[in-house]
Amino acid sequence: GLMPPAKIAVSVSLLLPQAEEAPAAAKPVAADEHLAEGQPAARARLLLVDDDEAVRAMAAEMLAELGHEVVQASSGASAIEVIQQDRAFDLVMIDFAMPDMNGSRVAAELRRMWPEAPLLFVTGYVENDALRTWTELGVPTLSKPFTEGTLAATVALALERRSASAFVIPLRA
Repeated sequence: GLMPPAKIAVSVSLLLPQAEEAPAAAKPVAADEHLAEGQPAARARLLLVDDDEAVRAMAAEMLAELGHEVVQASSGASAIEVIQQDRAFDLVMIDFAMPDMNGSRVAAELRRMWPEAPLLFVTGYVENDALRTWTELGVPTLSKPFTEGTLAATVALALERRSASAFVIPLRA
């Protein structure tokens, strides 16, 4: 039988890392036709929200190698604090399953404060009702575990989609 949709709580925290030395220029990953032409992906400023420090550190490193600037948040609450102070992000990448405040709640709160917030969900779960609601609104998802190539391609897609702003739908949480 069909289960009623579960209510999911979401929380976001942000840890802002100290500036590190700029990474050596990495070869662009041929993730899509733009990159395959040998043109590096556009450099973007990303907010990475994940409660798992090891996963977050690995993803941040991959993103930095792709030439992106990454600000990290370790919880939904800290991500919201960052966005209250600073909206100069090209993309907000949110882990879907987090304690306290799940990705769906974080996203709804961010969209309430910043209706055109460009979002990308990262999930290790099979699509559930809460996630499906967002994907139907056009929010892209990246499945864990992912390779650097998949990460590069999905982020490039999300950044392209954002520029088209085809999926800007204000949400009422």
